Amino acid sequence: MISKNYTPSASNLEDSLNKSHLESNNLKQKLRKIKISKELMKNWKITQLSKDHKPENSEKKRILATGFGSVNRFEDEKGNKYGPYRVYDQYGIKGGLAMSRSIGDHELTKSGVIADPEFFEHKISDDDKILIIASDGIWEYLSN
Repeated sequence: MISKNYTPSASNLEDSLNKSHLESNNLKQKLRKIKISKELMKNWKITQLSKDHKPENSEKKRILATGFGSVNRFEDEKGNKYGPYRVYDQYGIKGGLAMSRSIGDHELTKSGVIADPEFFEHKISDDDKILIIASDGIWEYLSN
């Protein structure tokens, strides 16, 4: 987190050498270390500065337009769909990537997975209070 007065602060959410995943309770406990009073935040406006590149979002149309990609979820033996949407080849066999943009997934390039970044600009003003920089793993548990 970067605050308006430019005093950086951070919370180490996980030691990747000791654990391979975050448990939601552990994440919530560690996020509590970042304390901002609700009274202070009541008039704040949240501005999202990036977007998720998930296949079910607006990216799905682009992937399907290639003619070589498909977007599906896993299906159990009863036909119930579960889990995140994933990008596969046109036959639904190769792939299974739960994002629509990735660097290095060359097998799915033909299916519509691209490495092109998206750029967003936001001019910092006196109204801006904090900037939170976090990975998609954090935003799976938190919303804007």
